[in-house]
Amino acid sequence: MWPVIDGTKTMGLVFLPGAMTGMILAGADPLQAVRLRVVVVFRLLAAVSLTAMIGSRPPPGRLFTVQQQLRRLEP
Repeated sequence: MWPVIDGTKTMGLVFLPGAMTGMILAGADPLQAVRLRVVVVFRLLAAVSLTAMIGSRPPPGRLFTVQQQLRRLEP
């Protein structure tokens, strides 16, 4: 998650991404291009955060025993 969070810090300040530059060169309003970039970056951040939360909470009954020991999964 850290690369995505760091990418939101520098969004539009240090670099101009391809979609935003393409929209500006095509004649779109720069403010609209920036809004599109913000929406894309925050959706990416939301997807990464949701995936990290889901992946970090495995079902305890399947992966751990009653004594909180890691269970060996059989194929």
